[in-house]
Amino acid sequence: MQRRTLLKLGGATALLFGAAGGLALLWSPGLKGSQLTPAGRLALGAIARAVLDGALPAGDAALNRHLNHLEGVFAAMPPAVQAELQQLMGLIANAPGRLGLLGLAGPLHEQSVADLQSALESLRHSRLGLRQQVYFALRDLNAAAFYSQPEAWQLIGYPGPREI
Repeated sequence: MQRRTLLKLGGATALLFGAAGGLALLWSPGLKGSQLTPAGRLALGAIARAVLDGALPAGDAALNRHLNHLEGVFAAMPPAVQAELQQLMGLIANAPGRLGLLGLAGPLHEQSVADLQSALESLRHSRLGLRQQVYFALRDLNAAAFYSQPEAWQLIGYPGPREI
C-alpha cells in the first residue's frame, strides 16, 4: 500500500468516526425506561394528534393526559418490549431516524396533521415488513391507550362495561 493511499484511508476513517461521534452526541433518546423524554413527548404527541385526529380533544391538557397514560402503558410492558419502544422512540425523535423512517426532515411537532398522516400511510403501505410494524405499533399504542380511558368512552357514546 502506498503512503498516499494510507493517508487517504486514515483521513476517511477519522471523518467517519468523527461523524459517528457527533451523531451520538446529538442523539436524543425518546424514552428512558418507561418515561418519555421531552423530545419523545413532542414526537409521540405529534403522532398521537395524527392517529387520533378528530377523536382526541383539542388542547394540550388532553394530549398530556394521553401521553401520561401512555407512559403508564409503557411501564406495564416487559423490559424487552420497553427496549424495542426505546429504539422506536429514539428513531422518531431524532432527525436521521425520522428522515429515514418517515421521510420528514423537520421535527414531528412542527409538521401538519395531514403531512404526518401521509407519512404514516407510507409506512402502512410500505413493501418492508419492518416499516409496516412501525406503523401498526404507533397506531395501536395510541388507539389502545386512548380508547381504554373512560373519558374517551364518553366522547364516543360508549356507556362503559356493565356491572356484573
